[in-house]
Amino acid sequence: MTEGKPHNGCITDGSFFGRQWCSVTSSFDEKQQWKYCETNGISSLVPGFPCHFPFNYKNKNYFNCTTKGSKENLLWCATSYNYDRDHTWVYC
Repeated sequence: MTEGKPHNGCITDGSFFGRQWCSVTSSFDEKQQWKYCETNGISSLVPGFPCHFPFNYKNKNYFNCTTKGSKENLLWCATSYNYDRDHTWVYC
């Protein structure tokens, strides 16, 4: 939770250069303990999830999780660059 808003993963709010980070406690507002998220080719918005950013879905590159194509309107990401070819993904 940051600024009273719950988060389930990495965010860029308040980050220099848009680098993703996440709280390492249940409330950043209380303890202000955090870490940067992975930034290599296989990155993650949710620690432990192997999102690949950018990924390509229906001829568009995505640099963050998306709800596009989700019947449940839930955030997801591809685990390889080419979702249309590989069809591998996880929820964010």
